[in-house]
Amino acid sequence: MARTEGLPAPALAAFVSGWTSVLELLRRTDLTMPGEDPGVVAALGRVIDRVEQAQRDVLQRGDDPE
Repeated sequence: MARTEGLPAPALAAFVSGWTSVLELLRRTDLTMPGEDPGVVAALGRVIDRVEQAQRDVLQRGDDPE
């Protein structure tokens, strides 16, 4: 996240967009982790959910650091 410090909202949105593609791929556990333990898949899903929520929070906040 240090690379995003001080970025204006449009630049931050572009940065986050790249991460979105990665997160979409990771959600496809049938492709990326076939046969993995369901507990591991669920844990990954929770991590992805938290990252996506953090993205939404930052984008809603815009340039306001509070």
